Amino acid sequence: MPDNRKARVENDAARITSWILDHRDEFESQGVSEDTVVTSAGIEKAEDAREAIDHLESREDLVRMPQALAKPPRFVLKPGRNWPETRDKLAGARSRDAAEAK
Repeated sequence: MPDNRKARVENDAARITSWILDHRDEFESQGVSEDTVVTSAGIEKAEDAREAIDHLESREDLVRMPQALAKPPRFVLKPGRNWPETRDKLAGARSRDAAEAK
């Protein structure tokens, strides 16, 4: 992955992670639709958002769960085994930023 592409994917993954953190009650309970995340995270190209989701899935921050018998295939995103660490790290960074802004 060239450096600029890697940076773009990391940036998009951070945007998605931030969106998920804002909606973590739903994400951590029943999961959120991949389509909802793709359209709501503020990433212009759906392909870029899906590539970022692939990246997050490879880091085990989230997992894609297929919805039964959906055509075309649809997925629900649920927490992966590294989500608690990622969530806590991002929430801590937000708390520090808020404290510094005061």
